[in-house]
Amino acid sequence: MNREANQVAQLLAQGMLHGHVTRGVEREAWKRVRVGMTKREVEALLGEAPCKRTTTREHVANGQDWWEYGYASSIFAPAPDNRSHVVYFDSDGRVASISEPTS
Repeated sequence: MNREANQVAQLLAQGMLHGHVTRGVEREAWKRVRVGMTKREVEALLGEAPCKRTTTREHVANGQDWWEYGYASSIFAPAPDNRSHVVYFDSDGRVASISEPTS
């Protein structure tokens, strides 16, 4: 049992430190995400984001929420991973922009 617990802990630590693959998005649903949509509308289209983050004020003025689909960046990453589908939200909780994977 100890060995199994250690293996699980190591896998979790690796995912937190290095990022990991998550549930992806359906292409047709992704195409329907638009600037100005609410978080609730995005969630209705894409489902709950496997990774939800907020930048700190040091990285973006006033902070910014982003949701990653398909790949979750490290918990220490100041920005989303370039392997992710990303939805960025403004301070009102509306889509400010979207980004597709670049690698």
